[in-house]
Amino acid sequence: MKNRRNYGNKRYTSYGNKLKRNAALMVFTLCTAIALSFTFFTLATKAQENKQPVRYKYFTQIEVGYGESLMDIADRFYSPEFNSKASYIQEVRNINSLYQQEVAPGTFLIVPYYDISVK
Repeated sequence: MKNRRNYGNKRYTSYGNKLKRNAALMVFTLCTAIALSFTFFTLATKAQENKQPVRYKYFTQIEVGYGESLMDIADRFYSPEFNSKASYIQEVRNINSLYQQEVAPGTFLIVPYYDISVK
């Protein structure tokens, strides 16, 4: 009878060890999968980073010269951050509350521009 009882305990203990081993293997696999996914997403994010410098939007005051139009001002201050020169001119008109396309010489305007330096 003793042998039978010991045999039963060994079998039960062996089954418990298998459960522990399987649980440990599942935890290890889960941790490995999480680590690999973090590594993958980190590398993917770095690959998508822009190498171009950050450009900051600023405003400056200018005086309109004789014979100068809003298109001439747009030629001087326009940059790719604005959708088009027409949208740049519209922004200048909105900032300065201009209701007409022409500006008189000597008028002071506030115009936006972008620059990489922090001021």
